[in-house]
Parts: sequence; C-alpha cells; structure tokens
Amino acid sequence: MKALSKFIILAFVVLWHQGIIAQNCASLNGIINTYAPVSNISGNVVTIGATSGATAPFAVGDYVVLIQMTGIPPIHTGSNMGNYELRLVSAVSGSNITLDGITRPYSFSTEKVQLVRSPYCPNATVSSTVTAKIWDGFTGGVIALNGGTITLNADIDATGTGFSQANPPTSTQTTSGSSGIGSTSGRGFDDSNPDGGKVEGQCGGGGAGDGAPSLLGGDGGTGGGYGSGGIGITASVGLRC
Repeated sequence: MKALSKFIILAFVVLWHQGIIAQNCASLNGIINTYAPVSNISGNVVTIGATSGATAPFAVGDYVVLIQMTGIPPIHTGSNMGNYELRLVSAVSGSNITLDGITRPYSFSTEKVQLVRSPYCPNATVSSTVTAKIWDGFTGGVIALNGGTITLNADIDATGTGFSQANPPTSTQTTSGSSGIGSTSGRGFDDSNPDGGKVEGQCGGGGAGDGAPSLLGGDGGTGGGYGSGGIGITASVGLRC
C-alpha cells in the first residue's frame, strides 16, 4: 500500500491539490473522469457535446480540466496544442458550462479541445487500477484527480490510452519544421527491402532525414514520424511500414 500526501503531475495524468466540494473516493477504480468534446468557447462559457467515460454529469462546484489535445506542432508560431487549465464550474445550462475563468487560448474551431471532469477527493483510495478512456480522436487520454491524500492499493495507469497512428496528435496535416511533407531526403525505406525502395509518404516521415536504410523506415527528420509526413511532433524516426 502506498500513500501520497500530495498528488503529482505526470504526462497525460493530471492531478491537483485544491477543492471545494468533496466526493466519496473510498474505492476508486476504472475510468473516473467524465469527458466531453468542446465545440465553442465564448468568454467563460464552454459549449460541449455528448459526454462519455464516467457517468457523473458536469455540475456546479465541479473541478474540470479544459485542454486542447491536437494542433499544429508546438514549434510553429500560434500553436495552442497542449494548452490546459484547471477551472471550477460556476453554472450549467444544457450544453453550456460556465467556468470561473479561462486564461489561455484554444483552437476549438479547427482542433480537438475537451472538457474533463476532475473528481475532488480530500482522501482517496485507489482499490484497483484507475485508467483513462482511450483517446478516440475527440476525447479521452487524460486522467484528472483533484485532492489532498491518496492511498494507492493499485496503479493509476494511462498506458495505451493516448494518441495512436489512427488518432494522431494533429487533426490538420502540416509540414515539418524542416523541408516539408515527403521531401526526398525525408522519405524512408521499405522494410521489406531495406537495401532500397523508397516509399514516399508510407515509410518514414517528412522533412530532412538522412535516409539511411532501416527496418523502421529511415529517419523522418524534424517533425516527421508519421507516414504521411510532418504530422509527428518531435519524433525523428519514421513509423514501421
């Protein structure tokens, strides 16, 4: 049994110490968060779509995480990918959720932004593995838990719930930070024929790579890493074909 006096922040596992309305968190397990896609933000009002994950609805007094999941790679000017903040719900009217403030920009009209309900637990016990809803291209991939002391009788584990080749971290294909999508130097090699046979847009990513033969499809260059070129954020090696 492991006890933590304060929660920690991990990649795609977001835990805070704050709170107003406590919940019964004596036996946490499975998916504990409610997720909703964000279709509009106007002032402090967030408009959401259908919820998924846990069954608890968004309510006044809830803590929530507003987070932009996708976008152009952060190396590009104007990228809002990864922006997030912890907020308190002050009003609910149908699909409109009013928060106590929004301080960061979000590209809700072109990218995927979600609202994640974060249970508040002054004292919590994880009785069996807590995980996230699998990212489906709209919502998921985040565990958010807000409170003071947590006893870990099992893991908090988001393994396998984040981005995938089917649902990458960008919904708008962009060029890489170097020489672009499928440039000659960024093409990979067909792993069925590692001595030759460049496969444009299938093995390796976009941008300037050294093109060395590899079963991983060769270097994809800066911003490469996905087969269509330039979709990856920091990956330097192309995907296996």
